[in-house]
Amino acid sequence: MPDGRVPGHEFTGVVDSAGPGATRIKPGDRVVVNPLIACGDCSSCRSARPHQCVAARFLGIDCDGAFAELVVVDESMVHVLPAGIPDTVGAYAEPLAATMAILDADLPPGASIAVTGTGRIATLTEFILREFGHDVHTATSDANAYDVVVETNLCSANLESTMRLLKPGGLLVMKSRQPETVAIPPLVCIPWRLRIECVYYADFGLALGHLARWSPQLQRFAGSEWPLAQHEQAFAEACEDETAKVYFRPNG
Repeated sequence: MPDGRVPGHEFTGVVDSAGPGATRIKPGDRVVVNPLIACGDCSSCRSARPHQCVAARFLGIDCDGAFAELVVVDESMVHVLPAGIPDTVGAYAEPLAATMAILDADLPPGASIAVTGTGRIATLTEFILREFGHDVHTATSDANAYDVVVETNLCSANLESTMRLLKPGGLLVMKSRQPETVAIPPLVCIPWRLRIECVYYADFGLALGHLARWSPQLQRFAGSEWPLAQHEQAFAEACEDETAKVYFRPNG
């Protein structure tokens, strides 16, 4: 991100005001915001799949985001948060939408699935897969043990060992979006006839429906809350332990 960018893309809040063109959202609504800004012109957008837009921009990355007292967004990005869902769980709608994309992958019924990585995204991935009836394992070092491996922290250093977890003909589901280039080892992929499938985002509204149903379970991912003035301590805590989400309360 460029210097000076305001971060923050996983958030909930209360509508302060609505423009004259707004028809669904009104001041006082407690809402969650989809940070994905679709281009509206690519093949995915034209096929009513803006959550898979190939030219999407993101709040907090490509334009200023949620670490502020006020944020301006288009009404199309705003969803009313169902009553009874805590703010901290509401702010988990974006990770849920990103993680639920794994369900777009070719996951055969009865397949043994391993999830690699640590932290709350790996735990959330396992939870979602189990909720949809899949046979899920936390990955071990056993070679050629699984039909499918879902990665949550892929990098050059662990790609080959991740691939070696798969049975012949197995499927690696790429979920994390690392900025670095990762080199694929042909002498592992080709003899074992491995397949790679990439997933991106699930529909945000669909994820929000599941958020309401899973609210009690998702509360375990909620960690401490900080004022913006203590951002250094908040980021230090977030970097030290990724098992729970650390929050800012800009208006707290």
